[in-house]
Amino acid sequence: MKIGIIGVGKLATAIVAGLTKTNKATEIVLSPRNMENSQLLSNKYECVKVAKDNQAVAEECDWIFLTLPPSVAVREIEQLTFKSGSSVISCVATLSHSECNQLIGNSVNVYKAFPLPTIADCNGPLAYYPCDTKIKPFLDGLGDLFPCKDGKAFRPLAAATSLIASHYAVQNTLHDWLVENDIEPAVALNYLNELMDSLTHQAKKSEVDFRELISSASTSQGLNEQAINMLSERGVCQDIKKTLDTILKQL
Repeated sequence: MKIGIIGVGKLATAIVAGLTKTNKATEIVLSPRNMENSQLLSNKYECVKVAKDNQAVAEECDWIFLTLPPSVAVREIEQLTFKSGSSVISCVATLSHSECNQLIGNSVNVYKAFPLPTIADCNGPLAYYPCDTKIKPFLDGLGDLFPCKDGKAFRPLAAATSLIASHYAVQNTLHDWLVENDIEPAVALNYLNELMDSLTHQAKKSEVDFRELISSASTSQGLNEQAINMLSERGVCQDIKKTLDTILKQL
C-alpha cells in the first residue's frame, strides 16, 4: 500500500513516525512542500520518498493525508486530481467534510480525521468520520480510535484538542512558580510530569466522572477546595468554555 502526505510539517512528521511503526505502508510518498523536512524524513526512513510535486502524490497513492496549513489548503487542493477509488483523509481543521468533497470529487473516498502529535508513538485519541469498513482497518494501531457518526459529533472533539498548548501553559506556569520558590528546574519538571501522569492514570482507571473526581480531591476546607473555589470565582472554567465555543465556530 502506498500512503501519501501532502503538506509536510510537524503533524506530517508525527504521522510518518506512526505509520512506520505499524508497517502499514510499502511506501510513504511525501509532497515536496517544506522540502527540507521531507528530505530529512526520506533520509531517516527507508520506506519514505519525496515526490516531484503534490500531483504526483495524488496520482500514486492509495491513501493520502492532507496536512496542509489552513491558509493555503483550498488553493492547493483544488489544483489536484486524485486517483479514482483512492482515499483521502483531511486533517485540515477549518475545512469541513462537505468542502473537501466538493474540492476533491465523488470518485474519491473522503474522510476527516484529527490526529494529534502523539500519533508518532501510536498513542492518543484519534477522532474520524465518516465511519465505514475501509477507514477503521486503515487507522487501527495509530491511536485510540473515536469514530464519529457525523460532523456534529466530530467537531467538538476536534475543538477540545485546541487546549493542548493551554495545558502545557498551565504546566509551564506551575514549573516557573516552583522554580521561583527555590525548587531546582529539573526536580520541578520531573515532579509535575509524575503528578500529571498519576492524575491521568487515576482518571482512566476510575469509573466515576470528572465532577466526582473534583469532589473526591476537594477535602472540606482543604487546599484543593480553596484553590478550585478561587479559580471558579474568577471565572476560569467559564472562560475555557467560551474559548472552546469560539474555536468550535471555526470548524
